[in-house]
Amino acid sequence: RLRDGQHFKATFIAARPDAVLVQRKTRVPVSVEQINYGSIASLSRAQPSNLSGGKIAAIALGSAGAAVGVLWLIALATLD
Repeated sequence: RLRDGQHFKATFIAARPDAVLVQRKTRVPVSVEQINYGSIASLSRAQPSNLSGGKIAAIALGSAGAAVGVLWLIALATLD
């Protein structure tokens, strides 16, 4: 986050005595940019997600299967 309110995600490239070099994460690749330390309000490290698309799909299918199984057991219990 910069002092002017602008914020963005970027990859750290290098640190210099007066500035930091970053490459912004954009849809269209951009060149490396130098940002002076005085213009930086805050920095934070982004935490990568540990869930891939396959893991999310497996969790969703497992949950749906469990729900269908419970409904089937309830239906069997009401037949008595």
